[in-house]
Amino acid sequence: MKLLLDENISRRIVPALLSTYPGTSHVVIEGLEAATDLEVSNFARAKGFAIVSKDDDFVALSNLHGQPPRLDKLTLAEAKSLLAEGKHFAKGSMAPKIQAIVWYLEAGGKQALITNPENIGRALAGETGTWIVP
Repeated sequence: MKLLLDENISRRIVPALLSTYPGTSHVVIEGLEAATDLEVSNFARAKGFAIVSKDDDFVALSNLHGQPPRLDKLTLAEAKSLLAEGKHFAKGSMAPKIQAIVWYLEAGGKQALITNPENIGRALAGETGTWIVP
């Protein structure tokens, strides 16, 4: 997950977040310092960012315009490409999981599901989680 920090959060913390949240940025870094909340929200949605803000206007915008799209399915080729880029999956967290799934699918596995144990039922029903398929 990559984060987009709103103007009410210091951009000086971006470097500290990058190892855990690769691709994280700040509205000023993205040239959005004069943008409206709706423009920031649309930018974040289009670029796959989760917004971090002290401003509750973004909650209202999400309720009005919907949440950013959920990544519910990846192909093996997409997973390998994202893994190779080295900035989408945290090294000590998601990267090893994605690598294990890549090896599993390359060895003939049919599909794999990423979720947490509490949500396995919802994930199997297609409500949450990410499927990786050949």
